[in-house]
Amino acid sequence: MANYHQTANNYKVEIVDVNKIYEEFGSGSKDLTAVRDFVTRLNAAEN
Repeated sequence: MANYHQTANNYKVEIVDVNKIYEEFGSGSKDLTAVRDFVTRLNAAEN
């Protein structure tokens, strides 16, 4: 799927282990807020 979006849509794609997101942004807790914070950080880094 990542390869498809990268080639078909010219998106910058990276596969990230969701458990690493939980560790970094959710103190290990499987919380949707951690994913939201991760995406927010990605968007801020792109701008």
